Amino acid sequence: MKAAVLTAERSIEVRDVDDPRPRVDEIVIAVEASGICGSDLHAWHGRHPFRRPPVVLGHEPAGIVVARGADVTTVGVDDRVVIEPHRICGTCAACRHGDNEICESKQYPATQGWTGSLAEYFAAPAAMAQRVPDGVALDLAALAEPLAVACHANRRGGIGPGTTVNIVGSGTIGLLCLVVARNLGADVDVVTDIDPRKLQLAGRFGAARPSDVRTSGIVGELRGRRRERADVTIVAATAPDSLVDAAALTRPGGRIVLLGLYGDTAAVAASALVTDEQTILGSLTYNSADFSSALALLADAPATYAQFVTKRIGLDGVGAEFARQADGGAAVKTLVLPRLTP
Repeated sequence: MKAAVLTAERSIEVRDVDDPRPRVDEIVIAVEASGICGSDLHAWHGRHPFRRPPVVLGHEPAGIVVARGADVTTVGVDDRVVIEPHRICGTCAACRHGDNEICESKQYPATQGWTGSLAEYFAAPAAMAQRVPDGVALDLAALAEPLAVACHANRRGGIGPGTTVNIVGSGTIGLLCLVVARNLGADVDVVTDIDPRKLQLAGRFGAARPSDVRTSGIVGELRGRRRERADVTIVAATAPDSLVDAAALTRPGGRIVLLGLYGDTAAVAASALVTDEQTILGSLTYNSADFSSALALLADAPATYAQFVTKRIGLDGVGAEFARQADGGAAVKTLVLPRLTP
């Protein structure tokens, strides 16, 4: 099959690689669409903790089942599915509680032992497949993975009707968190970023005060207005001051949900966290319930989520697209369609 292979740091080539064969508990899908994620860009830069070349990147696939292992009964050939992209043990304490996102022995695709989804075909455990609702196009269904991240973050933050929410960072995940929060009945006030195009989208999706942190002064203003701060602040950015800003945007007794990976250290407003009794909550990825929620949202409002797909490319365009995004080229979500011809 054809696949986009990260051959070295900052180098992607389309190559012929072996077709995947399903294990007894796996399926193989023909990939119709797979998103490019920020973590793929980290790998391209050589900064990802475990995705190293040579490797086929990609972990946001939607497609059609073309083969299944002997033990698979939950999905059939020709089913339209998305994949919750990890292998879990099913027996550790986290898995027993339904928290498969923190399985003690979780495995990810786009690693040496598991070919990623920027390819014509992709193999995955059948237990991690969910059927795409009728009426949801497969390229739109590829948004289920990042949307599940947003569903999980909102759930971790206890967001619901009447909750006030601020969001630090309005990239794909931050904007999806905004839409999910609004869908849950929350009031989204401040959304910060440094990209005016992303802030314009935040306003379109319902943020009351999209704010450029470099020029607006909103963080400093709210630091001195405790009653105007939000119940929950979601941090979907990894800039050095993101967590400090989040503390200033969150009311006393409020919650801060962290989505980014910050390396070994991050700046924290420790005194403010103590005096305001704020709670920090990590939010890693998602579980199967979050994926189900994401698919339901896509089915309920496909036109809303279609606005997130700003570019579609074939495998031949992957290398150039990574370079473009690394240089600051704007794209909310680029989808790779492996069968798209130049």
